[in-house]
This record gives sequence, C-alpha cells and structure tokens, in this order.
Amino acid sequence: MSGFCCSRYPTCSSAEALTSCTQSGGRWNADNSQAAQAQLEEMNLTTISIAGLGKLGACMAGAAASRGFRVIGIDLSPAVLECANAGVAPVTEPGLSDLYRLHADQISATADYESAVRQSDITFVYVNTPSLPSGAFSSRNVIAAAKSIGRALAQKDDYHLVVLVSTVIPGTTQTIFKDALERSSGKQCSRDFGLCFNPEFIALGTTIHNMLSPDFVVLGESDERAGDLLDEFYGAFCLNGPPIVRVSLAEAELVKVGINSYLTLKISFANLIAEMCEAIPGARTDRVTRTIGLDSRIGGKFLTGGLPYGGPCFPRDNGALAFLARSLDVDDAILNATDDFNRQIIDRTLARIRPLLAPGSAVGILGLAYKPGTDVITESPALDLAMALSREGYPIVAHDPLAMKNAARVLPQGTVFALSPRAVIEKTDVVVIANPCDEFRSLVREDFEDKTSPVTVLDCWRLLEQELADSEQVRYIALGTADGFDVQSMARKLTSIANETLQGGTTDAHLDRVA
Repeated sequence: MSGFCCSRYPTCSSAEALTSCTQSGGRWNADNSQAAQAQLEEMNLTTISIAGLGKLGACMAGAAASRGFRVIGIDLSPAVLECANAGVAPVTEPGLSDLYRLHADQISATADYESAVRQSDITFVYVNTPSLPSGAFSSRNVIAAAKSIGRALAQKDDYHLVVLVSTVIPGTTQTIFKDALERSSGKQCSRDFGLCFNPEFIALGTTIHNMLSPDFVVLGESDERAGDLLDEFYGAFCLNGPPIVRVSLAEAELVKVGINSYLTLKISFANLIAEMCEAIPGARTDRVTRTIGLDSRIGGKFLTGGLPYGGPCFPRDNGALAFLARSLDVDDAILNATDDFNRQIIDRTLARIRPLLAPGSAVGILGLAYKPGTDVITESPALDLAMALSREGYPIVAHDPLAMKNAARVLPQGTVFALSPRAVIEKTDVVVIANPCDEFRSLVREDFEDKTSPVTVLDCWRLLEQELADSEQVRYIALGTADGFDVQSMARKLTSIANETLQGGTTDAHLDRVA
C-alpha cells in the first residue's frame, strides 16, 4: 500500500443480488439470497471466522450471515457456543435474535481455532481488551488469540487474512500482534498471510445498522493484497456502499481512539454550555447547541447537554489516548481536562437533586443503562446517580426498559425495580429522568398529575419540557436551563458580570477593531 487510499463501491442496493436492511436489524431478503450467494462464490470468499462472540463479535456473525456469508464463531464459553449453534443470539442487541433465527444454518460455533481457521478465508478478532490502571488496553487476550490463530495457520497451506478489530494501543498490531502470529505459525506476514486492523464505529443499541450501513470503513493493512481482500469483503457486506479508507495499521489504530476521544471532548463542551445556561436566565442549552451545530464545521451530533459520557468505550478510549500521549512525551492536558470535567457532572447533578429531597425519601430513577437502547451498565452515569443517592440513605425506585436485570447485580438490596415509568412516579415524590429513552419521552402530563401527592421532576435531558413546564401540580426542573433555580440571584450575578465589561477601553474602540 502506498499512502492514503479511499475507494467507494457502488451501493449494494444497486446490485440486485444484494438486499436492503429492515428495521429488524438486517433481515436477508430470501428472493435475493441465491443471487448474492453466487456473487460471493464468484469472489471466492464465502466463509469467515470470528474469534470472540461477545457484544460486537456476535453481532458481526449475525450481520455477515444475513449478507450470505457462512460464519464460524470461535469462543471459549460453553454457554455461548450452545446458543450460537442452536440459532440463538448469545448477547442482547436489537434485531440480533432475528438474524440468528433466520440464518441459523449459516452460523456455527466452536472452541477449536484450527478447525475454524482451516475452513474460512478471513478471521476477525473481537476479543476483549480490558483497561489497565495506566489507561492502556491490555493486549493479553489479543496475543493469546494471535498465538491460537498462528498455530492454526501453521496447519493451513492457503493464504489467510487475519483482521484485528479489538481496540488496542496504536502500534500493537504491527509489533507484538504480528510477531505472535509469525512465531506461532512459522510463516511470514504479507507473504504467507495478510494482516489488517479494522476498527468498528458502532453504538450499542444500533450495532447491526452501524455495521451494515457505516458512515465509512477504515482498513489498516499490512500490504496491498491484505487490503484488497478486506476491501472486497466489505464491498459485499455493506448495504450502503460507504467510503472505504485504506491506511497503515498504526493509522487505523489511531483513528479508532482518536474519534472516540474527540467525541468525549464534544460531549463535554455541550455539558459546559448546559451548565452555563443554568446560570443565565433566558438561555436554553438546546437552542444554543442546536444553533452551534448548524455550523458545518461542527455539526449537531453528540452536542446535547445532559449527564456525562459513559459506557464501555468513551471513558477508556480517552484514557488510552492519554496514556499514549504520555508515553510519547506529548502533552495530554486536553484529554485529562475532558475527563476531569466529565467526572464532576455527577457531583453537580447530585447537588441539584439533594435540596429536592426530604430525609430518607425515595428517589425515582428513570434509566439505568449507560444510554438508551441497551442493557449495558458499564460506566453508566444513571447508575452512578442511583448508587450515590443510595449510599446517602435514599431508597431507590428505578425503571429501565432493558437494563434492570444487570443493574440488580450492583445496586444494593432494597432497591425497587418498577415495571413501568408510571409505577416509579406513583412510588416517589422526586423523579430523575436520567436517560433520554423514547419510553420516557412519551410520558404525558396525566402520568404525573394523577398522583395523589405532588411530584418534582428533574429532567436531565429536557424530554418533557413542553409537556410539564407549565403544570401547576408538577414542579419541573430541566437541567441546562435556569428554570426552577434561583433566577433572581442569577440575574444579579449576570448584571455584575456585565458591569465589569464597562471598565477600561475607550468609547470609540469599537470603530478600530471588530471582534
């Protein structure tokens, strides 16, 4: 490969052999499946193996099967193997169960690397890379996978492509991962086998759609042959014909952590604007950030103030990039400042909640997952709020459409898990809307006003601003606005700040310089 290369396939829908993805998560159109299979056979690329059937690997298996590929999963968990071989999705993700059920004859799973690699053309590696105290990603699991794949390659004569998808510290793929493959196989990368780093840019809850219809695909390649084969795979796999960007292995690794770290900065900026709007009467954060987002240089995605970022990717990717910067003697101040600001948002939100509570009164928490549409509670801000309030002696009554089972493992005994948002409202006098779920967005005034005692709602995402703002029976407080706070005190402070700007300068200074 020489330099940067970006290719674009015709949209898959333009080839009648390929199908479109429905809202169920990528259902394969049976009328087109035979034609699509013929295209794959013509490519001589029909079978892939996937090492690691976790949250992403299992989704990749279902998505690839829906596109006509035969998929062999590799996992060490007997429970995961049993599910996959029975046509049952081993993880929870919208649309995934349908894919496993509809394409059960194309998905199999084994603990035997040698068998899976021997029968496939490409092996995708989706094993976990947990964070270390330093912020770096542990490479232990990916190296173990590389050694197992290498031993399998030693028994295979045909060319094989190994694709690392797991997030790693930049430099890992071309050094210790490649070395482990070569030493355990006795073969040479770029001659006997190919190597790519292929990061995923997905959001849990929309993983199937993100995989099949990505904004773009990044291929870090060891050599042109490896990149060509993976490029060919995505030409048949993707529904939308995205740009396919071919770069070096290290560049692709840096793109992965760089994108996620940049998004944390953008989220923190939106939360900074929201906090300022709470102190400026007449300023509403959504109007400000939506207007900022109209600038084509910025865009409106991830620019909504609310609770801090969380989940299994953003916090740890930011920490990993900071680790890399320190290791390279590069200043990591901007990354640390983003994390520091993010952490204090929970404390600031708790400070808003406490004055609303009577001693020992129950608090309603709507939302427990780190974001809507998933059952994942890793680094969940909503769960952090619930845990903190529980430690302070406030009983918790909570509801989440998907995450209550997982949350029950970490919240203390005595936590009440309600079957509906309405049940939370009925059992508490203060309700915190901690996640912007559609289920909570659809609540109406009567859900609150039918309660026999008054209720206070702290809406972290302003979902019900139009519904509840003028209710006489509900005290409604929206984060990101000054409503519900001490507006008179804020107005005095704002006047004082404005008066400070009258000092210095000359009355005609504006004629000499335009800001």
